[in-house]
Amino acid sequence: MEAQCSRAGDQLRPIVLKSDSEYVVRGLTEWLPKWKKNGWKNAKGLPIANSALFKCIEELIDQLDQKICFKFWVVPREQNKMADLPAKSALKE
Repeated sequence: MEAQCSRAGDQLRPIVLKSDSEYVVRGLTEWLPKWKKNGWKNAKGLPIANSALFKCIEELIDQLDQKICFKFWVVPREQNKMADLPAKSALKE
C-alpha cells in the first residue's frame, strides 16, 4: 500500500491516518502481506485478531488507491486523547 504513494508523475494527495495502536499501523503497513500469504495466520500459526476489520480496511484502500495516497502513523497514546471522545461517541451510535 505505502509503495503506491511514490509513483513518479502522480498527483496523489496524501491522507495520514494516525493511531495510537501499533498493532493497527504495523498490521496495515508491514504484516498484512504476510498474513494473507499465511492464510490470515500470524507467525505462531494463530488466527489474526480482527482479521475481518483488516480485510475491510484493505478493500477500502484498494478501491481508493488510484486517487488517494494513504500513510499510517503511530502516535503516543497521550497525544491521541482528543480523537478518543468522537471515536467512542461514534461507536455508541
